[in-house]
Amino acid sequence: MSRLASLTAVLPLLILALVPATAAAQTTWHVDANYAGCPGSGTAADPFCTIGAAMAAAAAGDTIEVAAGHYAENLLITTDDLHLVGAGSDVTTIAGTSNIAVVRSASDVPSFSIEGFHITSTGDPSSTAGISADKQLAVDPQCRISRCLVEGVGLGIWLADSYDAGAQLIVEDTVVTECGTGIQVFGLGSVIRRCSLVDIGGVGVNGSFSNTRFEVSDTIIARTGWWAVQRYWGSGIGISIERVLVHDNNQENPEACVSCGPFVMYLAEGFPGGFGVYSNFAPSPGPVVEGDPLFVFPAGDDWRLTAGSPAIDAGDPAAVPAAGDFDALGFGHPRVDDGDFDGTAQLDLGAIEFGGLIANAGLDGTLTVGQTLTLMQSGKPGAMRALILGLPGPPLDLGGKGFLYLAPSPLIVLGVGTLPPAGTAVVLSGVLPPAAAGLTLHLQALQKGPTGADGLHWTNLERVHVLN
Repeated sequence: MSRLASLTAVLPLLILALVPATAAAQTTWHVDANYAGCPGSGTAADPFCTIGAAMAAAAAGDTIEVAAGHYAENLLITTDDLHLVGAGSDVTTIAGTSNIAVVRSASDVPSFSIEGFHITSTGDPSSTAGISADKQLAVDPQCRISRCLVEGVGLGIWLADSYDAGAQLIVEDTVVTECGTGIQVFGLGSVIRRCSLVDIGGVGVNGSFSNTRFEVSDTIIARTGWWAVQRYWGSGIGISIERVLVHDNNQENPEACVSCGPFVMYLAEGFPGGFGVYSNFAPSPGPVVEGDPLFVFPAGDDWRLTAGSPAIDAGDPAAVPAAGDFDALGFGHPRVDDGDFDGTAQLDLGAIEFGGLIANAGLDGTLTVGQTLTLMQSGKPGAMRALILGLPGPPLDLGGKGFLYLAPSPLIVLGVGTLPPAGTAVVLSGVLPPAAAGLTLHLQALQKGPTGADGLHWTNLERVHVLN
């Protein structure tokens, strides 16, 4: 049996989806750690081999596109309006050393953005921060951190704007996990939205400095050693906590503070029940949802939602799908989607939008030859499901979802049917053959709601890297 025939015997779909590239502001520099012609000159044909080399060459407004790979670097951003764009948080890793932030900006640099990276540390995590946006010497700073995975550091993300009323320090569509503190905020301009903060040793979002005001919305904060959110006693006005799902947070407010809720607290002095309990939120105190987010692998590193999660379609009802706006996986799945198949697209809480397709790979998307790949579809009971096999060929334009590449020959439909009353069905299960070794597989399925008006719906795209 040929390599292709062996592969297609067990896999339903081979799709290449392209996400529209970030537009270059001035010059676009290219970086590829796996390039054989190091050190390179930064062009697409002759890329740099380190991100640091590209940063040294870049001018204000430039974009640095970083290919998939492992980059053992600590980065200091000294150029204004620099845009760092990785190939995806599951394939592009920046691993720094201890005693310093892995990626940090100089305090007098007004703006930067970073998107699509896995940020971690190779040293002592207790002395390391993931991303530091310290703008205390900048005027009207504007910074954006999006579609990143930050893990294994003492402080996930540090946001500071020195009380600049014009500041906008935004963290969105980002996962922060296995950190001592999730996100630390200081000043007046921090916005945290559509994020997942999971397995945090201390506080999820810590705004415990004087006069610090911030916003947290459409976010999941689960399994924290302390409070989900902490704030300073004099900072109630201007703090907004909306549509936040909390679960398994180990420090709860005392019962006497009925307006505090079990999700947010600050300490003026002492511990819960001591002096300084105070709540003055706007809105007060939420709305906030308590409940299990129902991650794919609760004990592992897979923060996708499963059917029945209270986070599905529970986000901002005013959010609308936008072309090129994808979730934390950053590949083929729009940020606003119809997760419960009721005919209305609505934002999910957390960093990863529910799309109805679940593979048994973790967020890193790796499987080994000989391992069983189980593929499931979830959605509204009665919805039509279909698994389709296609080979690379002319693209089918999916609008905001990118492009779907299918075979020029007729499509092979591997299975059709409807989802059972439980709304979840195993639609494929097989052992990965040796022919799949070294390949990256892109799995997708098609669903249709139980009524004719629901239309066809491409579910969440999964990337699986097959290892020997």
